[in-house]
Amino acid sequence: SNGNSNGNSNGNTLGNSNNGSSGKGGKKKSISAMFGVGVGLGKGKTKDSSIQPSSAQEEGDGNSNNTNNDNNHNSITTSNTNSTATTPSTTTTPSTTTTTTNPNPNPNPAINEYSKNQVIRIFSRNAEDTTSKFPDVASMVRTCLKSHVQSVVLDGEVVAYDVARGKVLPFQILSTRARKDVAVNDIQVQVALYVFDCLYLNGESLLGLPLTTRRERLRETLHTREDAGCRIMFAQAKISRDVEELEAFLTESVEAGTEGLIVKTLNDAYEPSKRSSHWLKLKKDYLEGCGDTFDVVPIGAFHGRGKRAGVYGAYLLAVYDPSTESYQTICKLGTGFSEEALVKLAEEMQPYAVPAPRSYYKWSEALKPDVWFSPAAVWEVKAADLSISPVHQAAMGLVEAGKGISIRFPRLVRARDDKGPEDATTAAQVAEMYRAQAIVRRNQVGAEARGGDDDDDF
Repeated sequence: SNGNSNGNSNGNTLGNSNNGSSGKGGKKKSISAMFGVGVGLGKGKTKDSSIQPSSAQEEGDGNSNNTNNDNNHNSITTSNTNSTATTPSTTTTPSTTTTTTNPNPNPNPAINEYSKNQVIRIFSRNAEDTTSKFPDVASMVRTCLKSHVQSVVLDGEVVAYDVARGKVLPFQILSTRARKDVAVNDIQVQVALYVFDCLYLNGESLLGLPLTTRRERLRETLHTREDAGCRIMFAQAKISRDVEELEAFLTESVEAGTEGLIVKTLNDAYEPSKRSSHWLKLKKDYLEGCGDTFDVVPIGAFHGRGKRAGVYGAYLLAVYDPSTESYQTICKLGTGFSEEALVKLAEEMQPYAVPAPRSYYKWSEALKPDVWFSPAAVWEVKAADLSISPVHQAAMGLVEAGKGISIRFPRLVRARDDKGPEDATTAAQVAEMYRAQAIVRRNQVGAEARGGDDDDDF
């Protein structure tokens, strides 16, 4: 599932789609999973396996439904300046599309000596040209293209990378890069490119070919390298029909600091900008015992739009700080609700509506709700993990000066009628949970918390 599956496949991915949609004759389809980290036009972060980790290396995929973080899924396209080759107009999460055209193919299967004539472009999942943000990635691609490659479109993800330790860094670090006109000599945040799909090669579209074939073609396009000057790798992947093996791979991906896996059927085509059960995202909180739950207090709501008109489309949630007797915002919750649930919640919360925020609310003007509530209800929310936030106020300054902590990918579990608002999760507990995250322990380099709120903080 490319990151676009939006995780709607949830835990069901493990039990259902992964095992596969039954194929002809009632046989289960083999699936591939990958996990990665970081960014890319594709979606998730991934290590390449037919079960793809959804961390950074592999959120991009035909199912460019990626709505995820601006994680750096990128689409990379390479072409000769005179080339008329076109590239798909859509991609998945931060992905990198490279189109290359080589006018004089080199018969020697070594590095492409004509790459200097190639034009390389990098696009985000939203089709934004981000080439100027990643000049080092363009250089890496140019260095590693094989000699026969004249034009190509690759799907991959860019991640922040600790070159000395050979480790992927938290996605927040990548967001500290300038958004355009980056000079190679001024780069502070080093990156790596994980590629997981090939969509176009030497004038031929590969979109209609099965994943297994596209992956074979992918390995024909690049020389992988991991050194100080160039870091291009294939996402880790595994092929399996066994759910227990999939669970083990998901656990492995989480321990490696990624968000989870992208699970893909092996024989299906790449479907740009389309939600599909052929790609499913497995996140760490889908595992029993993984992911944290928080007792939070809804202190505000945002009016719904479109199908959600007439009800609240999202809620502003807060934790409690007993030392200051304040409620501090921690996330905006607006996904995973059925229409019936939204109507019911709106009816339940309406009696608590107040004309203005309480003086003891800590919130940012950047997330001002349409309606305020008095602190009354308590909801249990499950999260994939926590991230440093310049917007939310929870645990402000306890982990990083001037910044709070936010919940990523929150989902409502249940109402806690047995608790009052002052029994909610405390700011100090949130800070401790953040410090305890495996990804933070594994990547304590003094900079893991740099960077802004991610776009998934919703």
